This record gives sequence, structure tokens and C-alpha cells, in this order.
Amino acid sequence: MTLLKEDKESGYSHVRLESGLEGWVLSRYLVNQPIAKSRLAAANAKVKALRSKVSELNEKLNKTSKSKSGFEKDTNRLSKDNAKLKKELTHIKEIASNQIAINQENKKLQEQVLTLKRNMQTVQQENMGLQDRSARDWFLIGAGVCIVGIILGLVLPNLRFRRKQSWNSL
Repeated sequence: MTLLKEDKESGYSHVRLESGLEGWVLSRYLVNQPIAKSRLAAANAKVKALRSKVSELNEKLNKTSKSKSGFEKDTNRLSKDNAKLKKELTHIKEIASNQIAINQENKKLQEQVLTLKRNMQTVQQENMGLQDRSARDWFLIGAGVCIVGIILGLVLPNLRFRRKQSWNSL
């Protein structure tokens, strides 16, 4: 209801209802707030709505708690996987760094092998040359021995040795 006019001398107030009906009422029956019955009904409706909201929130809290425990399990599993992967990565980095060193050493060794092969070929050629020279030298020595043998065979029969008549004479 709406208060239109208040007459303090008579103690009545002019009011209009929501339906449009107007009239005079004793001012002492008028209050600024709704009556207790209306307030109680509104409070009960509010309590009912709040209880409904509380149960919805409790359900949501339970679902969230379950999700949280699932997430915690996933987090723990992922933490373990992460630690395992970190160890694996460290191992791979060590292997990779060793691999780089091994690769460099392999290149050096390949260069050494090539150098040694060249040196070996040079030594083999020198060895073959020396073998040829040795064979030639032996051939020349053999030829020299033959020639000396022929000369001695020709010269020795022509030489006559005198016999010594005594030990004192020559």
C-alpha cells in the first residue's frame, strides 16, 4: 500500500492499495516494514533457497574434491614421469657429448690411418727397390766370383812354384 497523506491531528492516514482502492486508516496500524507474517514467509522462502544453494554447493564441492584428488594423482604421476625424463635427458646429453668427442677422435684416427697407409705404401716400394738391388748385388757378386774363378783357373796352372831346397833358402 502507498501512503498518500497523513493527518496527525485526527490520527488517520489516507492510503491507496495496489488494486487502486483508496481509503482512510488509523495511523497507528501503519508500519514502515511489512508485517511479521509476510516477513516470515519471505524469510522462509529465502532459507529454502539458501538451503537448496548450500546443497548444490556441497555437491559441487564433492565433485571438485574428487576432481582435485584425481588431479593430485595425475600431478604426482606427471612429477615422477618428469623426474624420470630429466634423468633420461641428462643421460642422453652425456652420451651426446661423448659421441661428439668420439666422432672427433674417429676423424683423427681416420686421418692417421690414411697417413699410415701412405707411409706403408712408400715403405713397400722402398722395400721392393731394396730387394731388387739386393738381388742385383748378389748377381754381380756371383758374376765377380765366376770371373775371378775363371782368371785363377787360367793363371794358376801357368804359375810354377819352385820347391824349396832347404829351409834357409827361398
